[in-house]
Amino acid sequence: MPDDLEISKTAAWLDEKIWMILFKPLKTKPMRAGMATVIFDCLIELIEGGETGRQLALAALENAIRILYRFTEDAKLAYEHYRLCLKTGDATDDQAKWLRDAIDR
Repeated sequence: MPDDLEISKTAAWLDEKIWMILFKPLKTKPMRAGMATVIFDCLIELIEGGETGRQLALAALENAIRILYRFTEDAKLAYEHYRLCLKTGDATDDQAKWLRDAIDR
């Protein structure tokens, strides 16, 4: 479990510069920016709503991470590797399970 110092460092890291890197593409998409605002507002309400709300917010954020992973370079490379294994006949059930588990994480 992270201590207060680790939590403070993480919170400090999540400064305006980091958020702007993430949200800059939304400057040209005000409807999506509005949707992101609603999502963050819902997460704040859940967190402020007590332990059950915090657990629901945590589950929602973990789900978002799982979905976003599919758009990363790591996921793309894993998928390309798996397709190459299928073409060459090197694919195994273990490799398919590994890929599914990696995407689920």
